[in-house]
Amino acid sequence: MSEATNATNKPADEPIPAAFKRTPEDDAARVKARKDDEAAARAKNKPTAASKAKTPAKPAKGKKNAGSAKAPAKAKAPAKAKDKTPAKAKASKSTRKMDRFGFVDGSKTSRAAKMYGTGKGATTEEVRKELGSPHLNLFKQLSSEWEVSKTKVTNSGGKRQVYRYKIVPKK
Repeated sequence: MSEATNATNKPADEPIPAAFKRTPEDDAARVKARKDDEAAARAKNKPTAASKAKTPAKPAKGKKNAGSAKAPAKAKAPAKAKDKTPAKAKASKSTRKMDRFGFVDGSKTSRAAKMYGTGKGATTEEVRKELGSPHLNLFKQLSSEWEVSKTKVTNSGGKRQVYRYKIVPKK
């Protein structure tokens, strides 16, 4: 293939069909159509006189309008005597029902606390199978009325030590 070819893999010496040739009239029509589209877009986005009246022009930051003077500062009013009555306690943001351990009832943390707090307690593996994670941080979040007892499971069957956690009330 020693002959030069164009993008359509035709020999370069063939003439371009008349349908694909640009003419000055086509270019002028294309430019006029683009200008009309731009003008229509500008007219669509152009603010009306009513909207201009509502939003006053703001000067650029750091620059002052020419001829504008600052208004004199107003004199401060004398300080009012502070009210000596104590402020009312704010209502709690959460109005959800809480369980006996202090967690939102029905949450995964609440369900994990119930598993650790009932019967003989639970191992982390039992809680993980039920809820997806062992929820060990709940032991730090327990209210001050509860404590955690930890006992070693003798028949764990594995190399690692397994503990059974039980949440019990403080004495």
